[in-house]
Amino acid sequence: QLFNIDVSRISIQNRITTIERPSKRRIVKTPSLFPTIPIAFILSLVFGALLATLMEKHDPTIINQKDFPGLNYISLGGIPLIKSTKGLTLIAQESASRSLLLKHKLDLPQTIPFKRIRTRILQLEKKTLVKSQVISIHSTHSGDGKSFITGNLAGSMAALNKRVLLMDIDLRRKAISREFTKSNSKGLSTFLEESKLSRYQSLIIPNIQPNLDLFPSGPAILKSTELLNLTKFSDLLTQLKESYDFIFLDNPPFLALPDSEIVAGHSDIIIIVASSQ
Repeated sequence: QLFNIDVSRISIQNRITTIERPSKRRIVKTPSLFPTIPIAFILSLVFGALLATLMEKHDPTIINQKDFPGLNYISLGGIPLIKSTKGLTLIAQESASRSLLLKHKLDLPQTIPFKRIRTRILQLEKKTLVKSQVISIHSTHSGDGKSFITGNLAGSMAALNKRVLLMDIDLRRKAISREFTKSNSKGLSTFLEESKLSRYQSLIIPNIQPNLDLFPSGPAILKSTELLNLTKFSDLLTQLKESYDFIFLDNPPFLALPDSEIVAGHSDIIIIVASSQ
């Protein structure tokens, strides 16, 4: 009461008007951590599981055969990313970023996946009784490792003392040919474009590794689709079958050009390379 009297006296002396008296002070209690921590832990687990499920569902990375539901195909195997070439004997290497072709003489870890796929191709031929002489390798986009895999599968097959031809059908990008020829002035495009040229033997680069020959693409041309549609191309493959046990065809990406669809019609086995990235 004395406090209120003093406040009233001071207010009158100083002409202070009281608008609203303060309410009673409320004591805020700190929440207990015992029930809060378990609830937060359970919620974080549920949210994390939902987030992981959504990320897995929309992840484009290829992990196993289950990532290709409903497709009628045979999985030949997978090629791991080769980060180190230490201890490998290289046939060709233009720069560190260029694709490498390995000699398949040593049982190094980097060459074993190619040998496994080679074995499955040979087993597939025995089981299905379908001749696998012309093997055409495709991919959807450039950079999927198609040319790298084509060259190494051809080298792996040649290591079995088979007569193997590596043929660069990509008449525009010519990835395989750049590994072995500096000028690439003559090749498949030369043979198909020049009507008077009937012999192909002088265009082939022999023994880029034992038992493995290369048929380069030749100069880059824009009318590759028209040339591959010529009867001269199918006749060429017929003649090459008489000289080689296996012919590996490195094609351009089939989403970019229709060339690979034409080549697929002349092939015994079609292999599609899918990048896990």
